[in-house]
Amino acid sequence: HEVLQLKAQRERQQREVIESDLRNIRADLKESINQLLLQEKRNAELKELLEELRAASKNAMVKTKTKIIQRKLGHFNREDNLNEIREKAQRAYPEFYRFLEDTLSKRSKTEILYCVLLFSGYSHDDILRTLQRSDKAIRSLRYRIRKKFGLDENMDLEQYLNRKAA
Repeated sequence: HEVLQLKAQRERQQREVIESDLRNIRADLKESINQLLLQEKRNAELKELLEELRAASKNAMVKTKTKIIQRKLGHFNREDNLNEIREKAQRAYPEFYRFLEDTLSKRSKTEILYCVLLFSGYSHDDILRTLQRSDKAIRSLRYRIRKKFGLDENMDLEQYLNRKAA
């Protein structure tokens, strides 16, 4: 009887450690997404300042260099950050992520990331900034995802994702 109690206690402790690790991974995922959003906001502000500088300058070299800087700001560490978010989402929600890959296809990285962001509670505007897509592109993306999941127009995508992740 004592052996069974010790075994049950060890299993509870292991489960608590796993649950704690999972909470930490999920918090880390949220922090990575928030950092990316903050970086995108800063980049947008810098792009605006560069556009003002380019428009105000008569110097051809200044105009060329500001254009190059604007372009580089758009790509600065962006793909690395998105890959990091994908990896953390895969570790934080392994079954849910596998479901997304199986349903949407592993090649549909943007669709999967959209679902992770929506499931994580991010707003439409945050998702626009994170994925750097237009409103029209996001609506089209959402339509394709709903179609792949076989959802009718009455079914809420966010609720559907929450049920699948549970």
